[in-house]
Amino acid sequence: LSAAPAALRGLGPDRLAALAELAEVIGWILFDAGRYRRAHRMNARALALADLCGDRWTARLTLLNHSMLTTHTGRPRAALAAAARAAAGPRPLPARVAGLVLI
Repeated sequence: LSAAPAALRGLGPDRLAALAELAEVIGWILFDAGRYRRAHRMNARALALADLCGDRWTARLTLLNHSMLTTHTGRPRAALAAAARAAAGPRPLPARVAGLVLI
């Protein structure tokens, strides 16, 4: 995960999706551990990898996690922007998830 996401393009979509999911989980663990700057960087990495392979669901989950992180660190505008990006997309979010986004 230390390479720039674009440098990993040759891995193929399945491996990129797996790396995106791994980065999302690492970002969540870092957030939970109070390592907010590292969590922010890992969320950015997860989002870049998810976008690179077209994994919209991991991208949306990462954006929701990032929204919680930015809320927690006192950046409400950034939190709303991340939540709005998560809610937007070619397919609607499941009703329960959409309800959580609105909270």
